[in-house]
Amino acid sequence: MTAGRLPQIFGRRGLEAEVILLPGPGAGRNLIRERAGPHQAVVAVGGDGTVNEVVGALLAEGLDKPLGVIPLGFGNCLARHLNLPFDLDQASAVIAGGRTRRLDLALAGSRVIVAFLGAGFDAAVVDKVADLRRGGTGLGQYTRAIGSTLFSSSPGRIRAVVDGSRAPGWFFQAIMISVANYARFFKAPAQPGFSVLLFKGHGPFGLVRSAGRMGWRRDLALAADLVLPVKNSLFLDSENGPALVQIDGEPAGVLPLACEVRPQALEILIP
Repeated sequence: MTAGRLPQIFGRRGLEAEVILLPGPGAGRNLIRERAGPHQAVVAVGGDGTVNEVVGALLAEGLDKPLGVIPLGFGNCLARHLNLPFDLDQASAVIAGGRTRRLDLALAGSRVIVAFLGAGFDAAVVDKVADLRRGGTGLGQYTRAIGSTLFSSSPGRIRAVVDGSRAPGWFFQAIMISVANYARFFKAPAQPGFSVLLFKGHGPFGLVRSAGRMGWRRDLALAADLVLPVKNSLFLDSENGPALVQIDGEPAGVLPLACEVRPQALEILIP
């Protein structure tokens, strides 16, 4: 078991590690409050959802401690963006090295956004994956969820206001993102800070249109109708029905949602 090996792996690097298992969503804040104080860094072991849980707890408790990441999830978008190693021994070497950089975060109410937020089609897929999940998440669950969403989802049309200015048009999908990859298989704009990608159309027809624009290159910037930098804020709402929201790969309710960028709010350990 990975958790049982971690103290030994870190010990070989001269580090003393305390391993704490998160019993479920929302448990991170109490554990961070009770246990993180004497430690120099906090390490999230898991996927983007686990990273979000730990970062949200650190932020809520006002603890500006460096974050290490050992990627064990399905997408691992933040880890791939930062070229973090997936091998446990190599990951421990990165954490022991102590080199850090600062990243922007965003807040949506009480929720933190570390890597990405999706509203519309992709959030409906994530919601179905959560229903199918038994333990870990795999490609098969996403494939089933995408197929089901294509024929059953009819989300409302999304309106976007970026840094106080209304983006022209209505959209079936909005993705706010700060990493250069998405959902493991797709490229995203490689630029500092957050951007929002907006996709026109509705339901399956909008998805087919966007997929045709992207082609074989799997580049979301080609598929999107608008790619806009988000310097300070993003507001999303919908009409003609609700639009679901996902944050860092986990269900996060429905629109409307207001997001505020927090520059350089996260210190993270990197190679």
